[in-house]
Amino acid sequence: MPPGSYTFTITVRPTGGTEPPVTDEARFILSNPSRVDLLLPLDRDDAVNQFPLFQWIFDGSRSRLKIYEKLPGQVSLEETASGVPILQTDVTMTGFQYPSSGVRLLEPGKTYVWYVEGLIRASGGSEQVIPSTLRSFTIAQGPGSASQPSMLDALERALGPQHKPLFEQLRAEGFSSAGTMRLDGARSPASTS
Repeated sequence: MPPGSYTFTITVRPTGGTEPPVTDEARFILSNPSRVDLLLPLDRDDAVNQFPLFQWIFDGSRSRLKIYEKLPGQVSLEETASGVPILQTDVTMTGFQYPSSGVRLLEPGKTYVWYVEGLIRASGGSEQVIPSTLRSFTIAQGPGSASQPSMLDALERALGPQHKPLFEQLRAEGFSSAGTMRLDGARSPASTS
């Protein structure tokens, strides 16, 4: 059976007499954490912003995301992923937004390699690791990779001075955008994706 939530309803009807039937339900959640499939960023994507959203499919409850910088002279993705990750984090979801603070920033023009390990609690309390394939992406540079302050400035100008306290708070808290910004249907020149 495919992974999912299954409900079995059992009804017992007496064969004689006036007693009403008795119904009970049993619910089972089946999972098949046998593989990890990466979704975003796409493989070899060269227009990723500095705060990418990582997404994958895994039918288990925990995953470990690892990101490596591809250094000069490294030829294969495997060679890059054999080094020390610039970010390694355990998550209980199937997505992770690269943080805007507290970690090393991803640099425009540089290529990074990433993969996810599905973590399964095996018998005896041991942990089984199911690795995904390796993928690479490059942080965009040039006009499409404008800095966060210029995006906030463009939004602040568009919305007017009455929102100045909000924009000051966003700057103070290290706001970052993970998508394309559009103003009146047109892509903002300060957009990062």
